[in-house]
Amino acid sequence: MRKYKSKIAAAVHEAMQDARDAGVIDKRTMRQFDASCLTPAELLSAREIQRLRKREGVSQSVFARHLNLAVKLVGEWERGQKKPSESARRDIRPMQSRSQFDPNRSSRSCLSSRAWNLSLLL
Repeated sequence: MRKYKSKIAAAVHEAMQDARDAGVIDKRTMRQFDASCLTPAELLSAREIQRLRKREGVSQSVFARHLNLAVKLVGEWERGQKKPSESARRDIRPMQSRSQFDPNRSSRSCLSSRAWNLSLLL
């Protein structure tokens, strides 16, 4: 879920996302709109990243695949050697904002369900 600085910023960003999808603007320009319109994602400590991944019940490999990252990078985050980029933190935000005690959440998380489905294909 994206968090916008204002309703106007949301409208501008969504219009520019449509332009990006249509091929009218490039990725670099879209990043500038991201920086202008979206609120910065909060920083995560190494422990918070590891806790989130374990709460989702997935391995570093599955977590990395879900975020389209190298497994090595997730390990470096969890050891505190590197910090997630702004875009990675935005991708993590939906998992982070979902409450651990959400009554609508199944016993298996969305992420671990995807991992289960991927394992069936392999």
